[in-house]
Amino acid sequence: MGGSELITVHIGRAGHAIGACFWDQCVREYEASQEGNYADSFTPHEGFFRRVGANMHARAVVLDSEASFSSMQSATGSADLFDLSHFVDSYTGTADNFALVSENLFPQIRNDFMRNLRLTMEEADSPSGFLILGGIAGGLGSGGLAAVTDILAEMYPQVFRTVAPIWPSERSDIVVSPYNATLALAGIQENATLVLPIDNDALTGVRSVFGNDGSISASNRIAADALLTMTGNMRFTGELRVASFREIATNLCPFPAAKYVVCASPYDAYTGGSGSGGESDSLSSIFSDVVNPKQNMMGVDLTKGTIMAAGFLARGATLNEGEISTRIKALEKSRGVSFGFGVKVGVCNVPPLNRDISLSVLANSTAMNKRLKSLHKRFDAMFTRRAHVHHYTEQGMEESQLSEAAESLSSIISEYDGMEGMGF
Repeated sequence: MGGSELITVHIGRAGHAIGACFWDQCVREYEASQEGNYADSFTPHEGFFRRVGANMHARAVVLDSEASFSSMQSATGSADLFDLSHFVDSYTGTADNFALVSENLFPQIRNDFMRNLRLTMEEADSPSGFLILGGIAGGLGSGGLAAVTDILAEMYPQVFRTVAPIWPSERSDIVVSPYNATLALAGIQENATLVLPIDNDALTGVRSVFGNDGSISASNRIAADALLTMTGNMRFTGELRVASFREIATNLCPFPAAKYVVCASPYDAYTGGSGSGGESDSLSSIFSDVVNPKQNMMGVDLTKGTIMAAGFLARGATLNEGEISTRIKALEKSRGVSFGFGVKVGVCNVPPLNRDISLSVLANSTAMNKRLKSLHKRFDAMFTRRAHVHHYTEQGMEESQLSEAAESLSSIISEYDGMEGMGF
């Protein structure tokens, strides 16, 4: 089955943490299917993985320091998923600076990255797209994301590029994170097909369902679970409806400049629901929380923005498109919300491990502007005083690049502002 291979690029510790968790769960689901835990009519798409001997390996390129990469392998138990032939050592010391990475580090490792990227692509028959993961608060993630998306757009312009930037906390101890994030988003805006932001702060409430007190590992699991739901149809054969990130991007980005998609994954999608009626009660509970700002990955209120397009991607043994569509219409009526030009519905009848159902709701909404404007405000607070600018110019970056990045962010904000209140 061609066109269903996803290539992931993990940048820095934050990017690899989510990426490793995602691939680990992919393999666990594959192994469960081989043991007969899933219906015979839904067989796993082995081509989604890279086979090495008897083992399934991730189709991934990892940019990180060797020490961080090794410790992450041990912590996540994913040593067998990745190998050094797909790893690029990008040691940066204490690189909190976008310019240090973009102007100095990345030019040194660019050829290594491109070589490993070509190797990964040659091992795929027909990749459906790239998924690039990395934090944008620090230097490696922000500089790496901008550089990588530029390279992917240049080398493989026909392959869709979904970027999942891990959003900087407003309490970040990286003082220059507003500069790093704004510079990264300028590069992402130019070269990404779809942007799927993830904010660890917004996931704080969701972490509690795992019975811990807010560990980052739980946030990684939540983000990875959302990706598992999005890729369900890519990984299992059967009645495919959303078979690639290309299909997701085509439906959720009606305008080229408005490409930020908020992902909502209600709590019960992770707990399996608390009702006694199985899937039906679980699904009812999930849909009642779809527009709850505490249950999406950016903490924004989707009822207070204009949604231009949306997608509902579900997994469950007996779920069907008609049932999901009916519940969407009921949700629009009860909450007074419209899901835009059209709603893309995807159903994978292979349930997630240890749960009856899962749901990821993707919304391209002007509600995202709240987070974009907050970042712009923090950028301006420093840049109007030229605070910390010398840390960037000393690395060879022109001050005008910061100004241009701010203008890029302003243009995104203006784009979404212009769509506020419009009927879709």
